[in-house]
Amino acid sequence: MSTTPGPWKISVETKTSFDSSTGERQDRHYPWIKSGSSFIALMSLDAGADALLIAAAPELLTALKTIRASAGEVITDEMKREIDRVIEKAEGKIL
Repeated sequence: MSTTPGPWKISVETKTSFDSSTGERQDRHYPWIKSGSSFIALMSLDAGADALLIAAAPELLTALKTIRASAGEVITDEMKREIDRVIEKAEGKIL
């Protein structure tokens, strides 16, 4: 399984509607996660914090791999196993 290369960025799409009873304008903002011209995900209105985390995912994975490769004896075996598990999860090797 491959992923869309980063960096991923957040783009916000605004949908405008008008209340049928009052005529009041209502703007709703939907965050999109995208990489270049490729759309990765459309988030719900209340998922702003999730969108930020998802947009950072490629960089977080790269940083975690760098830490794992250079950690040597600085981190415990338990920490190494946890890092390996998270990397494998991100790469679709485990669920």
